[in-house]
Amino acid sequence: MTKVRPSCEEPPFDAGASPFFETGSPLVWSERVKLVLLLPLAVIRVILLLEIGMVALIFSRVAMLGLGDEEPLGSWRRALAQNCIRASARGALFVLGFWHIPVSGKENLKEAERLRAVVVINHVSYLDGFLIEYLIFSSGVAKASVAKIPIIGTLTRVLRMIFVERRSTLGGPAFDSATKIGKGVKSQSTGNIQRINDRLRDPRFPLVWLAPEGTTSSGSQLLRFKPGAFVGGNPVLPVVLTFPYQRFNIAFTETIMWMHALRLLTQVLNYAEIACLPVHVPDKAEAADPAEFAENVRRRMAEHMRVPLVDQGLEEFAVLLKNRVHVAWDGRTVKGSVDKVPEQLAQVKLDLSRARAEAASCRAEAAPAGAADNAPASAGEADPPPPGPPPCAEEDPPAPGRKF
Repeated sequence: MTKVRPSCEEPPFDAGASPFFETGSPLVWSERVKLVLLLPLAVIRVILLLEIGMVALIFSRVAMLGLGDEEPLGSWRRALAQNCIRASARGALFVLGFWHIPVSGKENLKEAERLRAVVVINHVSYLDGFLIEYLIFSSGVAKASVAKIPIIGTLTRVLRMIFVERRSTLGGPAFDSATKIGKGVKSQSTGNIQRINDRLRDPRFPLVWLAPEGTTSSGSQLLRFKPGAFVGGNPVLPVVLTFPYQRFNIAFTETIMWMHALRLLTQVLNYAEIACLPVHVPDKAEAADPAEFAENVRRRMAEHMRVPLVDQGLEEFAVLLKNRVHVAWDGRTVKGSVDKVPEQLAQVKLDLSRARAEAASCRAEAAPAGAADNAPASAGEADPPPPGPPPCAEEDPPAPGRKF
């Protein structure tokens, strides 16, 4: 177990137990030798990936000729973009050593399309997006600045990504009131949720996929879900991504980016599995309480993954990021300013408890009025979920990926 003892009264920070650290794939001597011997393979793979990216870029530009970013793709444009993106995603995965990718529960994809469900995934790696686009042509949520990145920006636009501004004191709107987002950002967050709901109701657009954890983890635990993806009472298609491994865990945790990418590129074979669980249609209680809805979906996914639930998430990750705590290139040593981490994590837990209490109080106050307004017109008749976020919904939708 990897432990780092800080100079404070809080319990020592246990990196080995944190879902944001992977110390079980150390760079032992055999792995170092493999890294050197297979360096030419890494170079070849990078060249092939660039070629795939350029081909995808050309076809994406053709598909978007004369089309604005907010306009839906027409029939021929969508067919071209869909075939291009799915083929490019599968080609990139094949080049990276994912020769066979088992997919279970494909029949649930048709049900998700019919119900216009939100696709919810567990966030493990920067490869998650490739797997989802190979599985189903879908959109997502990205920072507005992503649209300006060469190649990637064009590909996200052809996917009809929902671009949002992310501003908060800790670097992103996916943080809730516990991280002290101002009223302006909360209002903006509610608007982003409404945009997602509007997009889901328009069959001309692809489905939307989200990672409610908000950041990646080791894959051995399931992080706390942000309820933004569950506001509005939309059906949810839970998709579980797993990366079986022996020597190297592909999960992207707090580590050195270039070393993680190099180890990935020098793996001859890599493995991934996709499981599409049955669509989760919320009942009345879940539609009225996004937090409960999120927790029920999270529990189902954890049961399928056979991993425990942990009460950690984006807020705890932000503390580690702020203190630059990470696993060194050897895959064992934890580095960074850890002295204040336990104290800051304790403060995050306190802030979250207060935020939850405030949210519960808000829901309790809004419940009587909401119940009167939404009373069914006759016995046995139920009203559909409200088209917009409930009065207490100020969470921002989770981002589809972390910032590298």
